[in-house]
Amino acid sequence: MNVSRRSLLLITVVAITLSVLAAPVLAETPMTDAGEGRYVIVTLTGKALTRLEGKVYKADASINLQCQVTLRRGNWTVFRVTQGIITVNGTSYAIMADTRGVYNVPRHTAWIKGQAEDEAGETARFLLHGVDRGVYHGEEDGEDLQGTLMGIRGVFQDPTGRYWILAISAYRVKVA
Repeated sequence: MNVSRRSLLLITVVAITLSVLAAPVLAETPMTDAGEGRYVIVTLTGKALTRLEGKVYKADASINLQCQVTLRRGNWTVFRVTQGIITVNGTSYAIMADTRGVYNVPRHTAWIKGQAEDEAGETARFLLHGVDRGVYHGEEDGEDLQGTLMGIRGVFQDPTGRYWILAISAYRVKVA
């Protein structure tokens, strides 16, 4: 079994496990908008890989997500993605309302599971795993930004059923 197949198998196993274990946590999460926090996650660089006709095909990938914290309990923070765009291979998909995520505070890791649809209304599915890598200092539109640099890996299934492995560098910033 080559490395690409092993990677895809590992991501699939993790996705299935997360679906089974995280579903009770993500379902019907109470919305506590009492100043818990809103965040934006924006891509710095991103790539997507898939196999086409026996060859590995590389394309650009990016995400732009707006997240709202809904619950903090112990080491866990639960959030929902209120809006966003995920772009793979030049096609942009709007994040659907049921997209949720969890963040483990001591491990500095997050999982986001959801669906998105393209302009034709076709549905894509994705599972992202983010790991905090350090502090981000940047500038956007003349405004200084301070946030968290993230490494994001994941799997994306486009409407045709093709799987893409995503590798994205992004930053997360808390917004008012």
